Amino acid sequence: IHPLPTLAGYEPRVCLEVKVQIERRDYTFMVTHLDHKSNDLRSRQAEQILQVCPSPLKRTVLMGDFNAQPPDESVTRILEKFADSCVLSKAAARKTYKDGGRIDYVFLSPDLSGSVVSYAVIDDDLTTVASDHFPVVVEIRD
Repeated sequence: IHPLPTLAGYEPRVCLEVKVQIERRDYTFMVTHLDHKSNDLRSRQAEQILQVCPSPLKRTVLMGDFNAQPPDESVTRILEKFADSCVLSKAAARKTYKDGGRIDYVFLSPDLSGSVVSYAVIDDDLTTVASDHFPVVVEIRD
């Protein structure tokens, strides 16, 4: 668990990292939920995530609610190191948040950029009542 920067009176935020082995290959999965109030704080949180990422960046998936869209600095900084699975899949970008645009992402390390099989945002009867966000499902084959 990697604590992320916060401010007094704001919710604490973390980035959870787990390492798994799939078919004798090591992968790192990271998930986070960045601040929804402050662009500056989100930027600092994204920078902290990049600092704790594995080095070299290999077989790494970073996902979560980033509460931002480009050109927000938090997303553009992440995109300097990771690829956006939605863009890689050539899927039409769809909103992932009921009240807005696409703020939930699955980012892939560059070595996984050719492995996206499918990308989908699940918007159905169940997901519309389960949360104010829609699940993002990405299938990769490395």
